[in-house]
Amino acid sequence: MTALNLYQLPKKLVALRAQAGRSQREFAESLSMDASLWCALERGRRQVATRPMLDSLLARLSVSQADRGEWAAAFDHDRVIERLARSQFSIEAALLVSRCLQAALVLDRDELRGLVSTVESVMDSKRELKELASRAPAGREAHMD
Repeated sequence: MTALNLYQLPKKLVALRAQAGRSQREFAESLSMDASLWCALERGRRQVATRPMLDSLLARLSVSQADRGEWAAAFDHDRVIERLARSQFSIEAALLVSRCLQAALVLDRDELRGLVSTVESVMDSKRELKELASRAPAGREAHMD
């Protein structure tokens, strides 16, 4: 798995085009856009660089104002994942963050607090295991992985 698999905006673009029943080239041409750029956007190889660019694209795609919040959330999600992919974090860390961002959109406050509490418990357990392992007699190291 790569960070590209975690991006949400490309999936939304593919679904929108598929709903229109057009090829990438046909769809790009209907937007007066280069087909290679549209293809790169769908594959996640190119990102919509800014929120104003996203707004312009959504206007050209005739996405309703009511649906734009969902698109903006996908844009924000992808920006976070892109930054993680360029850092020292593993793909598993990016996946965790991706799922948490998705959860933040569908869970209520109490459910989110429960999720945060669960993550904190896991982190506390890991710290406790490390502490115990550091006290283990030589030759009897505890396995933490």
